[in-house]
Amino acid sequence: MPYQNNIPQPGDLLSQSQADILNNFAALQTLIDVNHVDFVSIDQGKHKFVTMPVQAAAPPVGAFLATEVGFYNFVNPDTTAEEVYVHTSQSGAAVIAEVPLTASNQAITGWCYLPSGLILKWGDDVTVAGIKAVILNGVGLGPNFTNVFNVQLTQTGVTASSFLTYTTPVIPTTTMTVRSSIAAASFNFFVIGN
Repeated sequence: MPYQNNIPQPGDLLSQSQADILNNFAALQTLIDVNHVDFVSIDQGKHKFVTMPVQAAAPPVGAFLATEVGFYNFVNPDTTAEEVYVHTSQSGAAVIAEVPLTASNQAITGWCYLPSGLILKWGDDVTVAGIKAVILNGVGLGPNFTNVFNVQLTQTGVTASSFLTYTTPVIPTTTMTVRSSIAAASFNFFVIGN
């Protein structure tokens, strides 16, 4: 039987309501046993793990108090992947951050969200005739940058020393042009932005 929230009624005799009351206790135990340790465990009140259904919409403004941190599961519009979001106030309640934490591509060329909500992208490439255009925004490259704050370049597989420079990506195209003092310079890059 399903849980009955109006048991017992004021005029019920215990002998009449006992089965319903026992059923309600069994239903509560079933609920608690999902993702939680048992009542009699030393860890009572704790979760074994947490599962969150995907929300049809992000929580509305006011769903969390200014002093609260919240977690929810929502499909990221940039990655189209289900992601765990952290909702938090930054520098007081006036600045709210909705930070997706779980989507990333951790290959040789990849990207991830940093806990602050910034995006880190990385990769490797080789200059051709001393120049290489590295595209940072686009399909399969993670969420698009709105702003680029920092670029790091490191020459790899050194056969001849090279001086590497870059042209700051221009939003919205976000193509970073890397120039080398030698024709073919292998390099790694890190780009941070939002």
